[in-house]
Amino acid sequence: MLPFQKNKQIEGQLFLLCAEGSLDKIMNQLCSTFGAKRKDNTPVFTMSGEGIAIRIEGVTRELGEEAGKFLEEQKNGIVGHFWQAPAEKVQDIDRKINVLHQIKRTNGYCGINYSFQGAHAEKMKKELIEKLTRTLASLPGLLLVTGGKEDQLLDASGKIVLDDKGNSQVERFMPYMDRALIEAPKEGISEEQMKRRAKSRQYFEARGIFVPEWYPYIESLTDAKIRTTEEMADRAAALLAVSLYSECMLGDGMSPAEARAFAEEHVLNRFGGDRVFSPKEKAYFYNDAATEQEKISFSWQYENLFVMDWALGLLDWRLASYNAGRKN
Repeated sequence: MLPFQKNKQIEGQLFLLCAEGSLDKIMNQLCSTFGAKRKDNTPVFTMSGEGIAIRIEGVTRELGEEAGKFLEEQKNGIVGHFWQAPAEKVQDIDRKINVLHQIKRTNGYCGINYSFQGAHAEKMKKELIEKLTRTLASLPGLLLVTGGKEDQLLDASGKIVLDDKGNSQVERFMPYMDRALIEAPKEGISEEQMKRRAKSRQYFEARGIFVPEWYPYIESLTDAKIRTTEEMADRAAALLAVSLYSECMLGDGMSPAEARAFAEEHVLNRFGGDRVFSPKEKAYFYNDAATEQEKISFSWQYENLFVMDWALGLLDWRLASYNAGRKN
């Protein structure tokens, strides 16, 4: 052993971000992982030995209002930090968004302070990280590793799902979801609705698209009002008109009158005039004093237009084709 290795010391912090909101379950699981005993049901336990000092403190909303505020502040800070991680390809953007969803779903937060001294300090740090990531199999979430060249978020396998430079060791990441909540029967919901939603969820999840558990059911097939082709075409024309009108003002700097004339010439005069508008759309389209926020909000109707075009058979909305188009 070289002289300098004998006195080598490593100190730092790790942060466990888990979906579990029960402090007892979190602390008991961590104690089990480390073979430690928890005293007096406190949110803190420590381990020490020759060249080793570890302190773990857990926080959940069970500890009171201030603890709840602290938890939200930590989540928001971590989300803000990793939101800045670069992502250019569609797959990278989707993965980053899902990681941020997972962070926002944190209900239990543990700060782990460690200090290792001696020739095996680096090895002991690595073993600590491995134990904590394995704990994520029982406490679904992420482990935040700080203090290196990059801040890293690790999953239960120990792989980097995202670092603050935008790197990842996984192709796809899905946030933890409570399957019991998804599959629980709902009063007034038919078996047909449940099966249809389950099929839709499987389709999206297989493609790495996160859908929260609480998303509501839509109408049953017997209750749904199916629009005619003409009605859908009218809605598409209205959405295109208000979106284009907004884009002309926001992107091209046109006045309301100029933007309106352009939308009328290229959309309304070809598709039946302003009869296609809803009352809100009509009020906005003929308002020369619309606010900036109104313009932005109506410009987002392009997204709804995309769905209408698909319903009319004008687009092939198979996600593989759609994503390939986005990549190009």
